[in-house]
Amino acid sequence: MEQFIKKALNQFSEDITDKVFLMIQNDNKLMGEYLDLLDQHKENIDLNTLNSNIGKYIKNYLNLDNIDECKSPKSTLIRTFTRHKIKNS
Repeated sequence: MEQFIKKALNQFSEDITDKVFLMIQNDNKLMGEYLDLLDQHKENIDLNTLNSNIGKYIKNYLNLDNIDECKSPKSTLIRTFTRHKIKNS
């Protein structure tokens, strides 16, 4: 059972960054907050840096390891994202 759960969680977490950005773009309130955040920091942060910081935060918050880079995200907010796996899996 443990192996099955780990497999399912790894499959879910592999593209978690893309899933978060999809959620942001499909939620009007979150999208507005995302655009406000970008506007508030436009003098010292660009879109790529903001997205990279969000991706790193997701990885650290969920305590994930990097697998590789995906160049075909479903979200239109990002051009690439890092795939992840659960640590020690």
